Formats: sequence, structure tokens, C-alpha cells
Amino acid sequence: PHLSEALKQTVIVENRGGAGGNVLEVAVLTAQLHARSDPRGAWSKQWQRQIRQPCAGLDLEAGWFLEHVGVTDLDGDGQAEITLASHTFCGGGIDPHQLHISLIDGGTRYGIEGETRVSLPGEAPFGGERHGSANLATAPAPFVQHLEALWSALRDQPITM
Repeated sequence: PHLSEALKQTVIVENRGGAGGNVLEVAVLTAQLHARSDPRGAWSKQWQRQIRQPCAGLDLEAGWFLEHVGVTDLDGDGQAEITLASHTFCGGGIDPHQLHISLIDGGTRYGIEGETRVSLPGEAPFGGERHGSANLATAPAPFVQHLEALWSALRDQPITM
């Protein structure tokens, strides 16, 4: 199956007691890679990426951008990299969503996280801040270019659930 078919569009919501007796809901997005060296052998988990969005009493959303999840070989080394892109939201009204973009190369994850930019008619845009993972500065140039292009494509994209 295609990678995006294997990545479930399932959001697990955990309910926990929050401060002051409020219910704290947590949306959990999980992606896992399982592999096996022998076609008849057992599958073993290679890595797991989990994004948790806690939220107390506000609108809670989380989801994958399945059209931006994929497998590439950007550096041409014969080893596939996996790109994951998702969003989370805890808020009310018109607030930015959180963006999570990762490129996983073997056991190394590079990423950019931040928030969408909100543009309202007649007002200056707000949001859009971002930060790269600590190792992004040392990532191969094709990885950085891929992540930057994906960030640019998603930062201003309206998110509908």
C-alpha cells in the first residue's frame, strides 16, 4: 500500500483531569515505520513519531496532510527518506494552527515546526512563526530545500476539518 494509506487518519483523544477539575483533552497523532528483512520474518518497529496536542475546554483538532506524506531519495544515496506533515489546533475563533513537518532519514529526524499564517481581509497577516530542529543547519541541502518548500506551501494553506 501507499505510505499515506498506511498512515492512519486516526486521532486518539485522551481525557485527563486538568487544573481546577477541568477536563484536559489530548489529541495524539502517531506515525510508525515497521520493517522486516525476511519476507516471512516478523515485523519490527524502526521508529515512531508522535505529536500530542493538549487542550482544555477549547476547539481541538489534529490531522495529517496525507497529500504531503511521502517517500523520496532526495540525496541519492539509495536510502529512502520519509516526509510527514501534520497540523494541530487548540483554540477558539480565528487562531493559527500548529504545523509539524518532518523528514526522517534512517534514524535521523529533521524538521520545521511553527504556526500557520492567518490573513483576514483589510488586516495585516499574523502568525507564521517557525523554528527548525536543532540539526536542520547540518542537514543535506536537498533535505532543507524540501522542508522549506513544504513549509512555504502549507504555511498559508487554509485548514479545513
